[in-house]
Amino acid sequence: MSSFVLTPVAVEDLREIASWLAEQAGEAVAERVENGLFASFQRLADTPGLGHRRSDLTKRPLVFFTINPYLIVYQRDISPIIIHAILHGARDVKRTLLGRASTTL
Repeated sequence: MSSFVLTPVAVEDLREIASWLAEQAGEAVAERVENGLFASFQRLADTPGLGHRRSDLTKRPLVFFTINPYLIVYQRDISPIIIHAILHGARDVKRTLLGRASTTL
Protein backbone atom coordinates (compact mmCIF):
# COMPACT_ATOMS: atom_id res chain seq x y z
CA MET A 1 0.00 0.00 0.00
CA SER A 2 1.35 3.41 -0.98
CA SER A 3 1.31 6.37 1.30
CA PHE A 4 1.05 10.14 1.27
CA VAL A 5 2.66 13.16 2.90
CA LEU A 6 0.99 16.49 3.63
CA THR A 7 3.03 19.66 3.27
CA PRO A 8 2.87 22.13 6.18
CA VAL A 9 0.58 24.31 4.05
CA ALA A 10 -1.78 21.38 3.43
CA VAL A 11 -1.81 20.63 7.17
CA GLU A 12 -2.79 24.25 7.79
CA ASP A 13 -5.51 24.01 5.11
CA LEU A 14 -6.87 20.93 6.88
CA ARG A 15 -6.82 22.67 10.26
CA GLU A 16 -8.66 25.69 8.86
CA ILE A 17 -11.31 23.48 7.24
CA ALA A 18 -11.86 21.47 10.44
CA SER A 19 -11.97 24.58 12.61
CA TRP A 20 -14.45 26.38 10.37
CA LEU A 21 -16.68 23.31 10.08
CA ALA A 22 -16.60 22.69 13.84
CA GLU A 23 -17.65 26.28 14.45
CA GLN A 24 -20.34 26.35 11.77
CA ALA A 25 -21.72 22.80 11.80
CA GLY A 26 -20.32 21.07 14.87
CA GLU A 27 -17.50 18.74 15.79
CA ALA A 28 -19.18 15.65 14.33
CA VAL A 29 -19.41 17.23 10.87
CA ALA A 30 -15.83 18.48 11.05
CA GLU A 31 -14.60 15.03 12.01
CA ARG A 32 -16.62 13.33 9.26
CA VAL A 33 -15.23 15.69 6.61
CA GLU A 34 -11.68 15.35 7.91
CA ASN A 35 -11.97 11.54 7.87
CA GLY A 36 -13.34 11.72 4.32
CA LEU A 37 -10.41 13.84 3.22
CA PHE A 38 -7.91 11.41 4.74
CA ALA A 39 -9.69 8.53 3.00
CA SER A 40 -9.34 10.46 -0.26
CA PHE A 41 -5.62 11.04 0.37
CA GLN A 42 -5.17 7.30 0.80
CA ARG A 43 -7.23 6.59 -2.31
CA LEU A 44 -5.00 8.95 -4.29
CA ALA A 45 -1.91 7.24 -2.89
CA ASP A 46 -3.31 3.84 -3.89
CA THR A 47 -4.42 5.06 -7.33
CA PRO A 48 -2.26 8.07 -8.24
CA GLY A 49 -3.74 8.28 -11.73
CA LEU A 50 -6.86 9.95 -10.33
CA GLY A 51 -7.43 13.62 -10.95
CA HIS A 52 -6.30 15.87 -13.75
CA ARG A 53 -3.63 18.42 -14.60
CA ARG A 54 -4.59 22.09 -14.69
CA SER A 55 -1.98 23.94 -16.73
CA ASP A 56 -4.18 27.03 -16.49
CA LEU A 57 -3.59 27.06 -12.72
CA THR A 58 0.02 25.91 -12.40
CA LYS A 59 2.93 24.80 -14.57
CA ARG A 60 4.17 22.45 -11.84
CA PRO A 61 3.46 18.71 -12.19
CA LEU A 62 0.48 18.90 -9.84
CA VAL A 63 -2.81 17.07 -10.16
CA PHE A 64 -6.21 18.24 -8.99
CA PHE A 65 -8.79 15.89 -7.51
CA THR A 66 -12.24 16.98 -6.40
CA ILE A 67 -14.04 15.69 -3.35
CA ASN A 68 -16.91 18.14 -3.19
CA PRO A 69 -16.64 20.89 -2.24
CA TYR A 70 -12.86 20.53 -1.82
CA LEU A 71 -10.05 20.40 -4.31
CA ILE A 72 -7.02 18.32 -3.36
CA VAL A 73 -3.82 19.48 -5.06
CA TYR A 74 -1.18 16.78 -5.12
CA GLN A 75 1.99 15.54 -6.76
CA ARG A 76 1.68 12.00 -8.04
CA ASP A 77 4.97 11.49 -9.86
CA ILE A 78 6.83 10.56 -6.66
CA SER A 79 6.35 8.12 -3.82
CA PRO A 80 4.94 8.84 -1.38
CA ILE A 81 2.62 11.28 -3.12
CA ILE A 82 2.64 14.81 -1.71
CA ILE A 83 -0.57 16.63 -0.82
CA HIS A 84 0.21 20.31 -1.43
CA ALA A 85 -3.15 21.92 -0.74
CA ILE A 86 -6.77 21.30 0.19
CA LEU A 87 -8.89 24.19 -1.07
CA HIS A 88 -12.60 24.90 -1.06
CA GLY A 89 -13.84 24.96 -4.64
CA ALA A 90 -15.53 28.33 -4.14
CA ARG A 91 -12.18 30.01 -3.52
CA ASP A 92 -10.21 31.70 -6.25
CA VAL A 93 -7.94 28.69 -6.70
CA LYS A 94 -5.62 30.37 -9.21
CA ARG A 95 -5.06 33.38 -6.97
CA THR A 96 -4.53 31.17 -3.93
CA LEU A 97 -1.97 29.01 -5.73
CA LEU A 98 -0.18 32.06 -7.13
CA GLY A 99 0.01 33.48 -3.62
CA ARG A 100 1.63 30.29 -2.42
CA ALA A 101 3.89 29.81 -5.44
CA SER A 102 6.87 31.60 -3.97
CA THR A 103 6.95 29.40 -0.87
CA THR A 104 5.29 26.06 -1.50
CA LEU A 105 3.93 25.45 -4.96
